[in-house]
Amino acid sequence: MLANQPPAVEILTPAKLNLFLELRERRADGFHELETVMVAINRFDRVRMAFTETDDVHVDCHWLPNQAVVVHRYRGAQTVAALPSSQHNLVTRTLEQFRQRFSIAKGFRATVAKTIPAGAGMGGASSDAAAALRAAAQLCDIAPHEPRLLQLAGEMGSDIPFFFGASDGPMTAAIATGRGEQIASIPVGGKLHFVVVHPPASVSTVEVYRRCQVPPEPVSATAMLAAMVSGRAARIAGQLLNRLADPSRATSDWIDRVLTAIRRTSVLGYQVTGSGSACFGICPNAATASRIAHQLQATGVGIAFAAESVQIANPSRDLGSFL
Repeated sequence: MLANQPPAVEILTPAKLNLFLELRERRADGFHELETVMVAINRFDRVRMAFTETDDVHVDCHWLPNQAVVVHRYRGAQTVAALPSSQHNLVTRTLEQFRQRFSIAKGFRATVAKTIPAGAGMGGASSDAAAALRAAAQLCDIAPHEPRLLQLAGEMGSDIPFFFGASDGPMTAAIATGRGEQIASIPVGGKLHFVVVHPPASVSTVEVYRRCQVPPEPVSATAMLAAMVSGRAARIAGQLLNRLADPSRATSDWIDRVLTAIRRTSVLGYQVTGSGSACFGICPNAATASRIAHQLQATGVGIAFAAESVQIANPSRDLGSFL
């Protein structure tokens, strides 16, 4: 460790997939009451943070292994690999609010190394913001499930509380209600395997919600919850639902191209995640997921990769140099 080098906290923070997403009603504040079942998967961003002696927040966000490689993987699509500047980054805004709420005099420096696709409906920005809050709380000796911390998480983004995990033990999946910020951990009967495809185009979440319609009789997540407990991939595949899929498809023809490509494989079931544009299929095992990912990558519909369900990990604190 370098002399006088401040301690840093590092978190590998996962992506998520929405296996079930139903709209229940449109609220007076313009948001939608929803019910969604989310699962964390092993596509990670790495968030590393330390104090600074200044009273500001600086966030450096970059792709792994680098921007040029990511653009190449998206066949030259620059916009899908674009990342917000430090001052417009959700991590920056979240940390600034954290400093105000908890009267923290010192500033923070954060490095976000990304592999979770952006604008994909996989919760990348929310996952990074959650990791930043959890890291800041640990640096400041604030309990990880302090009510004010969780309240701030919900205010900054509906998906952020999911990435805090559960207060009573490890969490892989959860059902979310309200705007998505009310989280309850759910058991999963075994490891789940997926193939995920993100096309070289993102969609606007705002536009997708503008186009969506609340169904006359919303579907309950009860059957999906029972399927998750069973751990049977085929049973879970039979309960996949996303009420945002149709408006998402209407905003980008890439989504239909991806879904068509996935449908032609041997996945057990497939769906759009979140508001898109990423899509996924459920596979019976890791070998099948890997084989289908290679198959889909060769079709040119986007970046394809195999994934599996994971637990949301705790932060790690170290005394190493801040990179």
